[in-house]
Amino acid sequence: MKKILYNLSTLLLSTLFVLYVMRAFLGEFISRLIPYANVIFGYSLFVCLVLIFNTMVNMILYYAKNKKIYISKFGFGVFSLSYIVLLVSVLFSRNSLGNNYTSNYVPFKTIFGYIFGKADFIYIFSNIVGNIIIFIPLGCIVYYYFYRKIKVSICIFILILFVILIEYLQKKYIVGSFDIDDILLNSLGVYLGIKILVGAGDKKSKNYFEKW
Repeated sequence: MKKILYNLSTLLLSTLFVLYVMRAFLGEFISRLIPYANVIFGYSLFVCLVLIFNTMVNMILYYAKNKKIYISKFGFGVFSLSYIVLLVSVLFSRNSLGNNYTSNYVPFKTIFGYIFGKADFIYIFSNIVGNIIIFIPLGCIVYYYFYRKIKVSICIFILILFVILIEYLQKKYIVGSFDIDDILLNSLGVYLGIKILVGAGDKKSKNYFEKW
């Protein structure tokens, strides 16, 4: 009973904190960062942020008491599910613009266009940094669930193929364009996500995972 009350109290604290931050600071920023964001995106982002903050609180409290890092499998599983919903809503929630989308097959053409085209900073951040950051959790999630079964190099290769598939589906269903630069940025994101969990080496990472 005590543990249940503890978990509920930390979850409530996380919910109230994220609700305040989103209402006070993130509303306008998100609307500029992702102008096509819809209701599903808003709710999924809220859930993701709550779970991330709740996990951080529990990690800090557990570490302060036991001097060890611990993340529950259930908490990571719920976060994984909410992240997938968030990712799908970001990638496929845009309205169809017919033939207004243009494809790019030249590496770095779009990236250099953002940087040297004197675009608004928030637009550059959304299309360059945002395309990296949003795929970092995907690398973490896939590696966490499959590190016992496949090598790191195979995991990276599969995720890059998945990123290419996403670009193809966006073009096919006219909710985006096929851009080689998006593939490069997204692939960098999943690579960083995997490297975050790999840490100093596979053996150390696997021993760490066993404690979760």
